[in-house]
Amino acid sequence: MYEPQRLDEVMDLVLSRIGVAAARHLDRLTTDWDALAAVPWSGRTRPLSLQEGHLVVGVDSGATASLVKYDIHGLIERLEAAIGPGIVSTVSLKVVGSGRQRR
Repeated sequence: MYEPQRLDEVMDLVLSRIGVAAARHLDRLTTDWDALAAVPWSGRTRPLSLQEGHLVVGVDSGATASLVKYDIHGLIERLEAAIGPGIVSTVSLKVVGSGRQRR
């Protein structure tokens, strides 16, 4: 006979098998990014995608990329503490601009 399991544990397993778990984690990263990422990431960067533990982070400029690249290991540690181990194992940066139009 089967032992009863918590629904959230079963759902995590099912979602990870069909590749949806990353979407749930990306949603959390997107929603709570400034608090999770902290300085110098907050306000200058945003998560773009998460696939198989690889997080792509959009940065507002090349200067920001130069600044935050030295804190990638720290970012991974903070994310691991907040959302769990192995969810984000690598990070790459992509300059996407601030979204504001110049005049």
